[in-house]
Amino acid sequence: MLNRLALLLGLAGLVLAAVGAGQDASLKPSQAGEDEVVGLHFPVTAEDHLAVADDYARKAADRRKEADLHRRMFAAYERLAADLAAQAAPPKKPGKTFPVGKRKKGSKDPVAQYRAHCDAYIRGAELLADEAEKLAELHRARARALREPRDP
Repeated sequence: MLNRLALLLGLAGLVLAAVGAGQDASLKPSQAGEDEVVGLHFPVTAEDHLAVADDYARKAADRRKEADLHRRMFAAYERLAADLAAQAAPPKKPGKTFPVGKRKKGSKDPVAQYRAHCDAYIRGAELLADEAEKLAELHRARARALREPRDP
C-alpha cells in the first residue's frame, strides 16, 4: 500500500512538473512588488480572471484526455494479452515439466503490473483535472464578483 502511495505521489509530482514546464504564455512577467511574485502577473480584472479560468479549463480537458488515453491503452494491452494467451501453446519438450498454472518464483503477472501503472496514472490525471476545474470555477466566480456593481 505504501509503495502505491509513493508511486501515486511521484507520478503526481512528475505530472505537475510537466504541467508547470508547459505553462501558457498568458502569464505575463512582472516587476517585483509588495504583493507580487517575480515572473507572474496575478489576475486583477474580470477579463484576467476569465483568461485564467479558460487556461485551467484547457488544462483540465488535457488531463482528461490523458486519462482516457491510458484507459484505451490498457484495454488494447489487455486484448493483446488475451489474444496471446489464447494462441496454442508450443508443444512440450521432453524433460523437465513445471506444475500447470504455477509461475516461477519471483515472476509477476504483466497484465496486473500494467493495470496498476495505468490505474495510478488515470487517478493522478483525473485528480489534476478535478483541481483545474475547481480553480477555473473559482476564477469565473471572481470575475462575476468583479463585474457586479458595488454599493457605496
